[in-house]
Amino acid sequence: MGKGIRYSGEFKQEAVNQVVVHGYSVSEVADRLGISSKTLYGWVKKLSKPTVKRLCCSTESSGLLKLFRQIYSFEACPTT
Repeated sequence: MGKGIRYSGEFKQEAVNQVVVHGYSVSEVADRLGISSKTLYGWVKKLSKPTVKRLCCSTESSGLLKLFRQIYSFEACPTT
């Protein structure tokens, strides 16, 4: 079985934006771009939620990420 087509991250994000930001239906965007609705639903699920990885790339959120790390390391410490 062969591998499917690989789409760039930019292509995926633009497709998701058409659904999430601009309000087009998943089926409409998928038909227009020549991809399956199932594929686009997967991208929407994965790319429409902010992740820690995305937060660390922003200079505005670097302080917030540092705070998250401090909280996480504090919670991970056993109490004595």
